[in-house]
Amino acid sequence: MVWRFSVYDISMVRLEWAPSADNHDIAHEDATHAMSEGRRWFVAKFETSRIAGYPDPSLFVGYARDGVTLLEVMVVPKDAVDALVVYHVMQARPRIVDLARRRGRRKEQRP
Repeated sequence: MVWRFSVYDISMVRLEWAPSADNHDIAHEDATHAMSEGRRWFVAKFETSRIAGYPDPSLFVGYARDGVTLLEVMVVPKDAVDALVVYHVMQARPRIVDLARRRGRRKEQRP
């Protein structure tokens, strides 16, 4: 599946939230911020889907609105990538940050 939006501008897609995205009590606004203004890394298809027939998930690692809390946000495309389904949001684990640093596209900080 081809991403039809810029990974540097998620404002062009609809975000949907799976119930599992709320398991760690992170506000949707913080997750959205981590995927956009607060984003540090993006890793497309960072692992193979665990569910046969489902698209491979992608990973955003970025800061919540407080600018301190680093989050990992996992998404899968929906409807030919006109939407992203956010299914996992939590404070970033060291192994995920390491993976993002090694394999991800880094977003440059704005002045």
